[in-house]
Amino acid sequence: MKPPSKRVHLGSLKINERNPRTITKEAFGKLCESIKRDPGFMDLRPIVADIRDRVILGGTQRYRACAALGMTSVPASWVRLGKFSPAQRKRFIIVDNAPDGMAGEWDDDILAADYEMKDLKEMGIEVPDFVPVSMEEQGRLDEKSPVTCPKCGHEFTT
Repeated sequence: MKPPSKRVHLGSLKINERNPRTITKEAFGKLCESIKRDPGFMDLRPIVADIRDRVILGGTQRYRACAALGMTSVPASWVRLGKFSPAQRKRFIIVDNAPDGMAGEWDDDILAADYEMKDLKEMGIEVPDFVPVSMEEQGRLDEKSPVTCPKCGHEFTT
């Protein structure tokens, strides 16, 4: 007989009322769908709380999504408890919750080549719409062509 898996009751964790990050209802719905579709991702990006008072420092929206999905407890692997100094708590909250990350930007070329825009949008990733361009069209776009200034008639090459 398999031993019962350890679980964490959601009621044992506390929402950080000073969480500086919010998400839209639409993004929250996408998060709920993501957790239903790929629950194993929660092992990789767990809810993080301070072990002393069990206040959530990272994963508030994931916590709320689990509760909205009717869960009263989650696998223990979905929650990490750590001991944080007051300064570390503040830093962790910002680093974990920064909507655009602490640094970096999306590489639009890789996104366009490796992902379907529909899938990215469903995941809540805000990216510009791409227009596929054939290699032949790209070659024409890369060609330099003369442009004439309508005021002075000077010709420029772009």
